[in-house]
Amino acid sequence: MPVEVHALILDGLETLTIGAALMQASKSPETRQVLFASLDRETQPKLAEAVDANPWPDPEALFGQLLRSFLVGTVEALDRSGF
Repeated sequence: MPVEVHALILDGLETLTIGAALMQASKSPETRQVLFASLDRETQPKLAEAVDANPWPDPEALFGQLLRSFLVGTVEALDRSGF
């Protein structure tokens, strides 16, 4: 990685991590392991379909994939911009 983008990557990872920690802390202990705990399957059928199809079984696995996706997207954006 070029040194010019280190701050971008570090700030992005920090922002995602702090945001995820705040979101987890705002949930009740009973719902911390439930993705979209307030989901109403009748009024939000597409979201229910997405939750059911989600291949990451717990919040930690999903967060890990979120971070990997951020890093892959950053690398692809850098490649397109000529870095």
